[in-house]
Amino acid sequence: AGGSLWLCFADEGEAELAREAWPGALYGEVTQTHITAGVKAVGGEPLMPMGSSAASAVSMLGSLFGGQPPPPPLPPLPPPACQLVVQPGDGGPMEDWLNLERLRREGVPMICVNGALDKVTSGYYSNFLNPKLGECAERFFTRFEQVYYLKPIGSGRGWLHRVYGEDWQLYRQTREDVVLCETYRSRPTPQMCVDRLKQP
Repeated sequence: AGGSLWLCFADEGEAELAREAWPGALYGEVTQTHITAGVKAVGGEPLMPMGSSAASAVSMLGSLFGGQPPPPPLPPLPPPACQLVVQPGDGGPMEDWLNLERLRREGVPMICVNGALDKVTSGYYSNFLNPKLGECAERFFTRFEQVYYLKPIGSGRGWLHRVYGEDWQLYRQTREDVVLCETYRSRPTPQMCVDRLKQP
């Protein structure tokens, strides 16, 4: 038998909010989890954000002294046929991105929705301060292919757009309309786009 669709959220709280917000039958048929639990389910050891060990210890001590008992362990997850990861890393700890590499299984497609992978692969985060993230980006995230891309260019003067399999398209934003300025076979740099938008 095959696996199931894993819908992976950044953390347990986001997964719980999604379960409350989308109680539909189809949504309930997928395996709903979060990145850390998913890494554990595939036999890996997830990296934890700084301070999470201390928070876990405080929670454990609280349960010893009359607080809430720890939750029971979750049942094992079915093997993934596809991993759909919702907004990993962006605004959260860098360990989310690092754990995606640990979550990935050979032969299982991984799709990231709003993953802000451009920030990881472009050097937005300093490799000096985050050398593990830089190494992970080079080794893992550079292999991702964006299926839909839309980014503002030049302080709202235009938009760079691409749908997987098509050319890159640069649009000029006017008060009345959005007009196609140029198409590119390969992704243009932001400066190329700004320079082109300055031309008629």
